[in-house]
Amino acid sequence: MMSFLCDVFTRRILPFKLLVLQVLVLFSLSVAKLSQAVESADSSITLESLIDKNQLSIEIRVQSKAPFVVKQPIIVQVEVSSDRWFSKGVQVTPPAYKDIVFLPTSSSSITGTKKINGQTWTYIIREIILYPMQEGVYELPAFDVFASVNTEYGIVEGVFKTDDFQIEASMPKVVTELDTGVGFTTEIEDNLIVSPSVTLSVKHDIGNEVLDITDVARTFNVGDAVTQTVSITAKGVPAMMLPVLAQTQLSGLSVYQQPSKLSDQSNRGELTGITSQTTSYIFEQAGEFTTPKQVLYWYNLQQNEVTELTVPSVTWVVKGGAISASSDGTASSFKAWLSKYSLVIVSLFILIYVLTRLAPYRTNLKALYLSLSQYEIKQLQVSLRQEYEQGNYAKVCQLLYRYIEYQDAQLSKIGSAVSLLNHHHSNERGLDNSHLNNDIILSLKQFYKSDSEKYSLLERLLTQTYSIDTAAPLTDEQFNTLLQLTVLLKYNQSKGSGDISASAIKLN
Repeated sequence: MMSFLCDVFTRRILPFKLLVLQVLVLFSLSVAKLSQAVESADSSITLESLIDKNQLSIEIRVQSKAPFVVKQPIIVQVEVSSDRWFSKGVQVTPPAYKDIVFLPTSSSSITGTKKINGQTWTYIIREIILYPMQEGVYELPAFDVFASVNTEYGIVEGVFKTDDFQIEASMPKVVTELDTGVGFTTEIEDNLIVSPSVTLSVKHDIGNEVLDITDVARTFNVGDAVTQTVSITAKGVPAMMLPVLAQTQLSGLSVYQQPSKLSDQSNRGELTGITSQTTSYIFEQAGEFTTPKQVLYWYNLQQNEVTELTVPSVTWVVKGGAISASSDGTASSFKAWLSKYSLVIVSLFILIYVLTRLAPYRTNLKALYLSLSQYEIKQLQVSLRQEYEQGNYAKVCQLLYRYIEYQDAQLSKIGSAVSLLNHHHSNERGLDNSHLNNDIILSLKQFYKSDSEKYSLLERLLTQTYSIDTAAPLTDEQFNTLLQLTVLLKYNQSKGSGDISASAIKLN
């Protein structure tokens, strides 16, 4: 085809060329109209009409096998099939339902093809995981399903509903028949974990020291604080569904329970919920304190058995007087406090003594600090930038003069004989903002004359100061270049002025 077109256009037959061009234009318009027709489906064609024409199907099914127990994860699948292909995929929104927890829907899906009446269909399966929290029969309403399908009519998309379905959940017999002394209670139900694998760990520590079983039984002092951390890990259960331990209040202790730390991990599609619950016990009085035992119940789905997971009871023996006890106890507490903070007290007295001895030299110390920190030069740099941005160019020249003068003073301190800017310093202090002392202008020009680039920038600054038809303002980069005071200085004693020559001194 391409060789034919090239052959046509190399010939010099104009009518034939025009004919070919007309054919190409008409062909392009036809393709565009056809594409538009394909993309814009007939509005009368809906997902429901495709289902009626057996060009689309939807099915909802419970994938997990019954019977179900309370708090068991149940997988529900929604499958959408088409005799063509999908444009934007399929999204499923489950309904809100009392006593059922739905996991957030995953972005992943199962895709494939299958044969229906000898024809190949494409399907997408989305899975929803739900947890029944109470015993009973659940009549679940329809799920909302969004689908987008490429059809012979164009792209057809919309939302339609699945069929209703029913599930039933019960409490396992091995759980209801637990020998607790008081029979089956709501406390057992609240502390029940249904999972193929559960682990529980308990850790105690005081400060950065981890306590073992022997350490927990040791004697503590008033003011000590022990932290207990209980961690629960369960497969197939989201962290938000794991039990929360009861908070125990004991007279003579301050108890602080931190918010539980929840995290969900997924490994090859398998969910693992992890919760960490931390409680701090601060001993305020002497005595013996015992925390009650707490029991969680793990129902193993695979083995149909119940295991008790115990947070053991702990007894702490605390010695020493209470903070508001008798005089002996008060003295003992004061000694303990003094021993703990003796280093801080000694350091504070030393600091006060040093500050007292240095007080007569505070003026010199302040001057030394300002010199070492270059406080004045930094303030000048800030003022220069602010005045330039506000267009106060005369003030900029005055500050630039003082900026160079300050640098000159710093050179003098290290033995450099510099007298570049020694013209009528006292006059400069009282200058009006709209006029400049001639000596300032001459000194600035003398200072920058060795550097053609910076001298040119200075000339532009002076033009902005005095001329009505000002030059273009300096850019930030150019203004910063002007402030970089690297010059060549030589002291000429006979003239009493600084000339630019061969010895390089970096001032900033």
